[in-house]
Amino acid sequence: MKHIKTFGVIGGGEFGGVAASCLAPANSEVLGFDIKPEASFPDHVERVDFSDIKEADALVLAVPFNALTKLVPQLQAQCNPETLIVDVCSVKMKPNELFTNEGMLDRPNTLMTHPLFGPQTLENGVAGKSLVVTESKGPRAEELTADWHERGINIVSMNAEEHDKEMAHLHALTFFVGRALVEMEIPELQLTTGYFSKLEALIDVERHHSRELFDTIQRHNPFAAAIRAKFIATLLRLDSEVSE
Repeated sequence: MKHIKTFGVIGGGEFGGVAASCLAPANSEVLGFDIKPEASFPDHVERVDFSDIKEADALVLAVPFNALTKLVPQLQAQCNPETLIVDVCSVKMKPNELFTNEGMLDRPNTLMTHPLFGPQTLENGVAGKSLVVTESKGPRAEELTADWHERGINIVSMNAEEHDKEMAHLHALTFFVGRALVEMEIPELQLTTGYFSKLEALIDVERHHSRELFDTIQRHNPFAAAIRAKFIATLLRLDSEVSE
């Protein structure tokens, strides 16, 4: 039995378009909502108001963590009780705490995820990409994850703490290095090497990331600060060594 006929996306930002294009089940009606009039969705998405989006069979919350803190209580109070709420935040412990405190995890359908892909990495589609699931509850969650699996997405199950510990290295560290390189404003150079080209690729990816995503990863992963501190301390030690 198909439970998801309407698929809603709240948030027309960096990941909202990816969710609408790559995570919606085939043949589902895709709806989009954003409080900002200038926010955009792919052409196949029907833009609707909040009263319509909250009635969707499945609803992806493609917003930064700071916006989740306001949105989740509102949805818990007003959303269709059977709607599958899909969290796609890039950190997991704080959303899990928020969902627990607001009673969201008591709903019959809930799915907390982190897709490890975005608009800069989808040139060849989602097949082979990974998506972490930290909480899954209800038949609609099973239906949606089965649909993703059929598309070739690698579904990885782990708890929220395990996720954030790994992402402190995979995301917080790499985004921190990338942001620093962007803000250094390295000039255009005549020469290059394969090694330096990897840095240029990191810079190019980071230029496309929103500041909201960077702040979510750095401020709301409880393990990020320690990784940044270790990296900075290592840089200072290396600088001291070569300055002697």
